[in-house]
Order: sequence, then C-alpha cells, then structure tokens
Amino acid sequence: MEETLKDDTSELREVPLPNLLISSLEHIQNTKSKPHMEAGVESLPQNLRGAADSMLDRLASILTRSLLHLWSVEVFDSDEHQKQAFLGLTTVMSKRPLLAYPMALRVICDKEHMLHQRTIALEAIEASAFTLANSPSGTGKEESSQEKRGNSRKWINVSNENKISPEAKRWEIIRARVEARASTRRWSRRRPAPKTSINRFGSVSMSVFAPLLAISLKIASGMRDNLRYSIHNGTAKPFEEGERTGDAHDRILFGSIIRCLGTLLSCAGRSAPGTWAMAQSLLDLLFITRFHPVKEIRRETLVALGKALQAVPPAILHNKMYGELVEVVEWLQDVCKIDPDSECREIATAVAALIQKSLKEAKMSISSRPIIRVGHARSGGILDIAKSGGAGTLALAELKSVTL
Repeated sequence: MEETLKDDTSELREVPLPNLLISSLEHIQNTKSKPHMEAGVESLPQNLRGAADSMLDRLASILTRSLLHLWSVEVFDSDEHQKQAFLGLTTVMSKRPLLAYPMALRVICDKEHMLHQRTIALEAIEASAFTLANSPSGTGKEESSQEKRGNSRKWINVSNENKISPEAKRWEIIRARVEARASTRRWSRRRPAPKTSINRFGSVSMSVFAPLLAISLKIASGMRDNLRYSIHNGTAKPFEEGERTGDAHDRILFGSIIRCLGTLLSCAGRSAPGTWAMAQSLLDLLFITRFHPVKEIRRETLVALGKALQAVPPAILHNKMYGELVEVVEWLQDVCKIDPDSECREIATAVAALIQKSLKEAKMSISSRPIIRVGHARSGGILDIAKSGGAGTLALAELKSVTL
C-alpha cells in the first residue's frame, strides 16, 4: 500500500497574529470572533514592547477597557488566553498608569459590569503596582547599547585575530575565562554592579489610592448599622457567623478593595509623598470594618492593618499615631479572645508582634521624651490593659516603655 503523506496542520492558524498594537486592539474588540480575540491577546506582549510612546499614550485607556471587557464575553473561556490577557492588562497599567488606572477605576465603580471584571481590575492594579514598585534602575536602551559595544568589540577581535601574537592571544583567553568565572571575581577587571530598583509607583500612588478609597467608603456607608458590636459588662459581644451584611457581590468586592488598598500602600513605600496621608485614611476605613460580621472581610482588614503599620516609619508611627496604636492593640486583644475565626486570631497575633517590633525600632531611634502620658490614652490607661494579659500585652508593654 502506498503511504499517503499528510501535512502537519497543527501550526496553522485561522487568524494570523497582528504585527501592530492597533491591529491587536482591533482583534481584541472583535468579540464575535473567538479566533480574532485569541490572536489579539497572543500578539499583545510583543506589540506592546515595540509600540511607540505616542501610540501607547493614545491606546492605553482603550486597551484597558477592551481587555477588561473580555471577561464578560462568554466564548472567551480559555484559561491560557485569560492569563495572557491579564498579563497584557498589567503591562499596559505599568507602562501608562495615569492613563490606564482611571479606566480600571471606572469599571470597578460601575455596577453594570460583572463582578469578575471588577475583581480582575483590582488584581491588575495590585500586580502593576508591584511591578512599578520594583522597576529596574537601568533602561532598555542602555542595555542594548552595552550589547552593541560588546558585539563590536567581538568583531574587532575577530578581524584582528591574525595580527595578535599567540602569547597575547593566550593571555586574552585566560583573561576572558577569569572574568567569566564567579569564583574568581576578585581578579576580574570589571566588577559587576549591584542590581538596584526604583520605586516608580510612589509618585502615582495617590492617583489610584484616593478614588479607590472613595469607592470603599461608599460601599461601607450602606453597612454602617451592622458594623458595630455592643459592650456588655466589659466584654465584647461575640460575632454571629450566620449574620450577613449587604449584597453578596458587594461583600466580595469590598474585601477585594480592602486588600488592594493595603497592597497599594505597601507598594508606595515609606518615602512616597502621600504615604502618611494614605496610612491615616486607610486606618480610618479599617476602624469601620474591623467589626464586620463576615469573617473574610475581617481577615482582609487585619492584613491591611499590618501593611498600613509597616508602611509608616516606626518613629513617625509612635509620634503621630500613639492614640491609634493603643486602640489597635486593645482591638487585637479582643479579636484573640472573642473572634470565632481561627485565622483572624492568628493574623491578630502576627499584627501585634509587628507592632511590638516597630515600637522597638522607635525606641532605638527616638528620644525618651514622653509624647502622650500613659493614663491619657483611654479610660483605665495602658497599665490596666497590660495587667489583663492575653494577646497584645507585649506590644502594650513595649508601647509603655517607649513613652516613659
């Protein structure tokens, strides 16, 4: 029998990959054709790298909206292409944050969009903030110029190979091997420069933090009646796990926003211009949500609290937020005593240890002059609270030792 040869059609595509960024955008916007959407998403990373600055300025906002719209398209269900779309969305936000963030915030605020779209927008903002906060100090142009200089040197050596004596050629090979080996780095002529990074997110952090905080406060305003607990005989009323507040979508979105706010504050860094103001605003929000009946939101509140306290320098934390620290430690004690969720209790213990560590750093960096007297913080004073024991006692004792 004659064997029939069959062509391998596995690599053939129904729609070819576009070569321009605007063509990728057109393919992504063609939501009626699944092959066009997939081709546009696959070509996006390469076209973003090669796009001109003027083209990115013009298409950043539209790309953000179009990529977020893909999660509302039913046929766009491939996990691999959704991952590629998320990476493209993060890249756009990292390259043009001031143009992409407003569109993402508009999607988060608009209730007409699906919950999945809104949470994806929050996750992309977090990922882009982390990318901007850890940007390499060097630029691509400098690296390419160094590569060109290295390549030109190689070609010069090849062209002059016949003119070099065997002894000089031998020592050139030895020198190249010595420079290439990390174990003999001390004998190398060129010492590797330490890798440094630049926090590019600090300058744009307030532009996304403030609108997102306003959205969270708008959601929290409808839950205010259910966010408080009552005090009976000096003990807090236990949380009721069966109690629920607001719509289910609002609860999920609210928890995601709290997590995103904590990440943004952490990525902004201690030296950002608005870090202190952002930390104060976030603490005001967390003081509202700390008694939320939903355990997931209480967890996100505790994690965001730890990030907020870690973002502020210890000396400033002690000098300007002493009263807040006292109330926070008292709250952490109550969480470890009455919260039915074990994960909340573990997070509260970790945050109390973080406060203790920050106060030790403040004790070493600031003078021993009293800022606020011990008994003036709240009724009963810190000494009475510390005598009761439990979680947070070490932090309160450290707080007392720094002040005295």
